[in-house]
Amino acid sequence: MSKPLRIGQIFELSTDPNRYFVITSRERFNLDDPDDSHFAAVATTLNSGWIDLVNLDPKENPPHLYQVHLGFENGGDYYIKFPTGTNIHGVNETKNVGFLNALRSPAIFPNDDYEYWLLSEYPSVNMVNNTPYAITPKIYASGYKYLFRPVGPREAAAVKARPTMSIMLQRGGLAGMGGG
Repeated sequence: MSKPLRIGQIFELSTDPNRYFVITSRERFNLDDPDDSHFAAVATTLNSGWIDLVNLDPKENPPHLYQVHLGFENGGDYYIKFPTGTNIHGVNETKNVGFLNALRSPAIFPNDDYEYWLLSEYPSVNMVNNTPYAITPKIYASGYKYLFRPVGPREAAAVKARPTMSIMLQRGGLAGMGGG
C-alpha cells in the first residue's frame, strides 16, 4: 500500500483535476469478506456473477475517501470492475484476461500494486472457479478511510504558488482517464 495520507495533506482526484481537498481525519479499517451474504459456493468451471462490494460503504455525506487493498483466498480468479462496468486489470484488446487471485494478492498480505481509491462507489467482483472442486469466494479488504474538505483560500494560494504540493489520486484505472 502506498503510504497513508496525512491529516492536513492536500490532494486532487484524477476525475476532478485542479480542485483541491485537504484530509481532516483518517482511520484504518479491515473488512473480512465484505459481501459474505452475496457469495455462495461456485461449482467448478462456473462463476459467481458480478457482486458489488457494497459493505465497503463509502459515504456521500459527508464524503469518505477510501484507500483499499483487496486480498483473496480459496482459489479461483477474481475479476475486478471499478467503477462498476469498467474492467481495470488486463489489456484493452483481449477481454477477461486481467484478474487477481490468492497468488497475486493473498488475503494475509495484499499486493501493494493493486490499490484502489474509492469515493462514493465500490468495486464489483466476479470469481471464476477454475479449480476441480466447488469453492466459496473469500475476499478481504483493508486500508484507510479519510474525511476531507475543500481547501480554504490560504491553502489554495499555497498550492498555486507551489510551496505546498498536492498529490493526485487516480480513480477508476486508466479507463477512467480515457485510456481504456
